[in-house]
Amino acid sequence: IIEGIITTTYNSGTVCFLTFYSNSGQFAVVIFACDFNAFPEPPEIYYLKKKIQVAGIVKQYKGNPEIIVKIPEQIRIME
Repeated sequence: IIEGIITTTYNSGTVCFLTFYSNSGQFAVVIFACDFNAFPEPPEIYYLKKKIQVAGIVKQYKGNPEIIVKIPEQIRIME
């Protein structure tokens, strides 16, 4: 489980990136288009500026850690 405030987002139409920064640097939460319909619309606006906890397997992509999420239950908005 990783926690942070989503500071930037980007949706290419095929993949959505929700990005925040932690003590170890940049971290991305990745949602692929095949899973968009399971998430609040649009995820890049819904999660922007929100503090979240994300659960999943951390992988490295181009030198940065990321978690690919498939279902909204992997992301918990912190109040």
